[in-house]
Amino acid sequence: NDEDWGLEPWAAKTFDPEKGNIGPKTYQRVFELMWRLKANTLWPAMHSVSTPFFGDPGNAPLAKRYAIVIGSSHAEPMLRNNLREWDEGQRGGFDFTRRPQAIL
Repeated sequence: NDEDWGLEPWAAKTFDPEKGNIGPKTYQRVFELMWRLKANTLWPAMHSVSTPFFGDPGNAPLAKRYAIVIGSSHAEPMLRNNLREWDEGQRGGFDFTRRPQAIL
């Protein structure tokens, strides 16, 4: 989760400037590297500078094509980036007991 200083600026400025962030073009290279390393699980970028993994419609199908399992940590409930995909100011706290319909 250190994309702030490494992967995101590089992708935005040199590798994937049309996206201006980490997107399918960048993740494809990451997935190819993972194959070479015999890895198959990725916890995607999650900081506020990064586009949420599921926010780009090309990322999930690409992960499926490469047989990469996308995981999450305690800071990313339900495989969602809690910093960019849920605005607590507009939607209130991320609490299933109080807002089940909004979360669903």
